[in-house]
Amino acid sequence: MFENPTYPRISLPADVETRYPRYALHSYCEGVRCEAHRRNQFIGYPVLFIVGNADSYRQVRSLGSVAYRMGDKQKQLDYFSIDFNEELSALFGGVLDQQTEFVAHAIKTILSFYKTKKTIILVGNSIGGLLSRAVFLQPPDRFDPNTVRLIITQATPHQAAVIHADSYIMNFYSRVNQYWKDEWNNSLKHLTLLSLAGGDR
Repeated sequence: MFENPTYPRISLPADVETRYPRYALHSYCEGVRCEAHRRNQFIGYPVLFIVGNADSYRQVRSLGSVAYRMGDKQKQLDYFSIDFNEELSALFGGVLDQQTEFVAHAIKTILSFYKTKKTIILVGNSIGGLLSRAVFLQPPDRFDPNTVRLIITQATPHQAAVIHADSYIMNFYSRVNQYWKDEWNNSLKHLTLLSLAGGDR
């Protein structure tokens, strides 16, 4: 972390920004690379960081800065991060469907910047890890499941919520887990999911 981190905001289609006014998509960069990012010019491999309950999109710095130091011109990662306005998604499940929809739109927008890259890595923190799985339930006109082959989750309670705060959360978990149970050997068989520090849930 030798240079100041910058988080240029990424413009999404007008209808998406109108429908989700509280949410935003940012890239992560440092130093001279930021000029290219501001022009939506990316040459690495795309990684989308999906925040969790009350998280800040700036938390992507922990991953992005290390990747920036370790990468080179041939092998580097382009980190993007979603701003959910620090919503309390672990306490109110009513926002989870909208957050998932926004993730799908973000993925489509990010991949539109690349001529040769057709896939993206998802990294989800806490509830963000659940959203990275939930996006596969989105309709095909919004999300292509073949664009994601690797999901990494950090401290995500995959099987059940830590707090059953409302019926929205319980229903969301039920839908996501049932879909993954049914499709793991079918439409999801191309996926690798790595869960870090998820604990027993």
